[in-house]
Amino acid sequence: MELNQEFLIEIFYSFCRRPVYKKYQNVFNGECPVCKEGKSSGRSRRLFYFPNKEYLYCHNCSKSWKPLEWVKEVTNLSVPEIIKRNRAKQEDSSVFIPKVSTENKPIVIPDLPENSIDITDPTQLNFYQTSSVVSKAVKYCEERRLFTAINSCKKFFISLEDKYHKNRLIIPFINNNKIVCYQTRSLYPNQTPKYLTKIGEKELFGFQNVSETIPYVFIFEGPIDSMFVKNGVAMASLSPTESQQKQLNSLIGYKQIYILDNDKNNKETSKKIEKYINEGKTIFIWPEELKAFKDFNEVCVKQNKDEFEWTLIIKNSFSGPQAKIKYKMSQL
Repeated sequence: MELNQEFLIEIFYSFCRRPVYKKYQNVFNGECPVCKEGKSSGRSRRLFYFPNKEYLYCHNCSKSWKPLEWVKEVTNLSVPEIIKRNRAKQEDSSVFIPKVSTENKPIVIPDLPENSIDITDPTQLNFYQTSSVVSKAVKYCEERRLFTAINSCKKFFISLEDKYHKNRLIIPFINNNKIVCYQTRSLYPNQTPKYLTKIGEKELFGFQNVSETIPYVFIFEGPIDSMFVKNGVAMASLSPTESQQKQLNSLIGYKQIYILDNDKNNKETSKKIEKYINEGKTIFIWPEELKAFKDFNEVCVKQNKDEFEWTLIIKNSFSGPQAKIKYKMSQL
């Protein structure tokens, strides 16, 4: 059975960690969801999907699959369910699927999704004042305090036409005053996944805003939470990419503190925190008075403020054996 290319790549991006598309080789690469990459998790991407050859191969578990076999194994769907979803995908153009080249021509990925609208520009807002999608994006930013957050990127966009990022809030990653990457966030319940990131090597969100006024850099998973802390940066993932790690390495003289969501039920997050502690990294441990909140954005929204005081982070950040003890206690 031949799977629809869009369906297969959607599964690849949904189940593989840190997926990337290597446009010049026309190959998809990510962390294998079957073997989980073992001890190399977060550092290597050993699963490859070759569209032109229609097969997948993992160099870590030394397994190869035909597309149908792989989808069945990683999703646990039955063949009839796969067939049904495969057919449905042919009619669905709202899902983020990178274009696969059948030739050896490089794919040019634009700085922003197609015909992006700047929702911080009064002139553009006036032109699109009848658009319910634009209004929803503006309302979302207002309610989440993204326009006024201390470390906001200041610019936000929406596209009504882009095939992959249509009707999703566009958060630009800006470095040297240029958009170097972007992440989009769903605005509607039926939009999946919640977050999508531009294909290619990511840079750190908020990197150009790092200031010498404080000797700390606070490293978050997602850009929204990092907007509420001075010297907050974000990876848009649980682990830094090679480019992001180079940027972190360049921040000499800053103490780096990792901050992940307060989610006891998320095994992936728990494993990552334990991994960071074992690597000697300094981790923020959610204190008792903040146990009711999932993330920093929620804290600031509920408390009607645009900044989470960084000194509170320092008081609740630990490393080494102390971090292990504090983290175990916080999970009780």
